[in-house]
Amino acid sequence: MKKILKSILFVFTLLLSCSTKTDSSISMEKDYDSYIYLHIKWEEIFKQFETHYLIYVYSASCGHCNEIKNEVLCFIDLNIIPVYLIVFEKGIPISNKEESKIGISSIDELSIIGTPSLIDIEEGIVKNNLGGSNKILDYLKIYSSPS
Repeated sequence: MKKILKSILFVFTLLLSCSTKTDSSISMEKDYDSYIYLHIKWEEIFKQFETHYLIYVYSASCGHCNEIKNEVLCFIDLNIIPVYLIVFEKGIPISNKEESKIGISSIDELSIIGTPSLIDIEEGIVKNNLGGSNKILDYLKIYSSPS
């Protein structure tokens, strides 16, 4: 019963914090630029001070990135785990073998499948490397769910 109440409270809090409405009933869009303090460069991925954090790689011109933008930014607002943002740019390696990147600890070995991508790093090692909006949202739900 306690777990159900926690789940309901979590969902209610998420809905309140992420669906701000104006007087005209139009949802307020969150913007990546409002989180500029969380932006890092690709080369800085393994140089963060926290022992466990997420890296979200996006492109402003990516339709899928824009579709999940509010959900990702609302997740960041929950402060469950540190999340850093990287704007995709030329030079970031792309590979279709995201699972083969699990367990690595070097920027020279790391690549993404495209945008959007989410990289979970714990103790300096890639714990998970996901590409695609559905996989990313499902993964964030795991972190968001009350234990």
